[in-house]
Amino acid sequence: MISLAFLAFIGVLRTLSDADPDNPPVSWWRCVAGRYEPVVRWHGTSSEDELLDALQPALDTQRPSFAFEGTRPDGTRFCATQATMSPADYAALVASAEDLAASPGTASAGRLALDILASIGGGEIDRKGSAAIALSRLVTLPSVASHQEFLATMTNLARFTTRRHLADSLFSPWAYRDREKGASLRLDPATLASHAMQFRSPSKEGAAAMVGANRLAAVGLASYPAFPTEHQSGHCATSAVAPVPGERLRAFRWPIWSRPSSWPTIRLLLTMDDIVSLQPPDGSSAPAKGAGPGRPEIIARLRGRGIEQVMSSSIIRASSNTSNNAYNLAPALPLMPYAIPTTIAIAIPAAISVGP
Repeated sequence: MISLAFLAFIGVLRTLSDADPDNPPVSWWRCVAGRYEPVVRWHGTSSEDELLDALQPALDTQRPSFAFEGTRPDGTRFCATQATMSPADYAALVASAEDLAASPGTASAGRLALDILASIGGGEIDRKGSAAIALSRLVTLPSVASHQEFLATMTNLARFTTRRHLADSLFSPWAYRDREKGASLRLDPATLASHAMQFRSPSKEGAAAMVGANRLAAVGLASYPAFPTEHQSGHCATSAVAPVPGERLRAFRWPIWSRPSSWPTIRLLLTMDDIVSLQPPDGSSAPAKGAGPGRPEIIARLRGRGIEQVMSSSIIRASSNTSNNAYNLAPALPLMPYAIPTTIAIAIPAAISVGP
């Protein structure tokens, strides 16, 4: 299980729920052939093709959410391409999203746009002598040195993701055959490979990526708001991001639930305090080995809510070169002892199952 696959699944649930708020999807995870597999049940869909038939047009209606266009006080229009921006530009983007949300035809896109902006950051800090918003730790993974523009990448993904991209990401083993430039949000440990270790030049041809998964993950990120704090050094407090004991690292956490649950319930599960508070038995980022829970009372509460496992993916520096500030998410590790046989493999992304 990798972070990109999970965020893509959350993107599926949010998109389907927005498409028909009165009938939100129901989902859970099951163990199939030694790995966790997500299952989604939504009215009117009983096959992969039917799910894609519903998902593609719903994603198309989200395009205004990823425009990131605003109007400055002097009346000039602008399009934000980087998450790093001034508080004034951030406020202008929020105003544009509020206008979308106030219009009946784009209300859903406007609410998503507001959630995306809330997940990017907020507040105000001093950045090299200029006022800027503080950023979520999930947004600051790309560095300026990598020439990656986080918001521009989201805009690109909303524009060129096709049905084939979605099918490859949701229902097939990940082959990483997509090489569109500006198609990776760096939420996948597979992008940790250095420039020199890649067969093709990512700067010329684009890095290998799963376009459909990144498109859906852009929606999934909206479920993780960032909160400005009084004492912050360039970053907001980010929901579901926890410090790693004994290390100068932080980790992104997410739950694996076994009880069929609707999207409104799942959204609450994602940012539970217990998920951030839970630590492995040895107090490090190593996986739990069944020797006993780190905090029995927290594990009992999580299990009581139908959560079988909590995964943790450390946010690590992508290069040994200290001048390169690029970060990425490491492969995920489990934090809870398994309630099911310990032969479970946390491996390559599982395909989504549709139906009962």
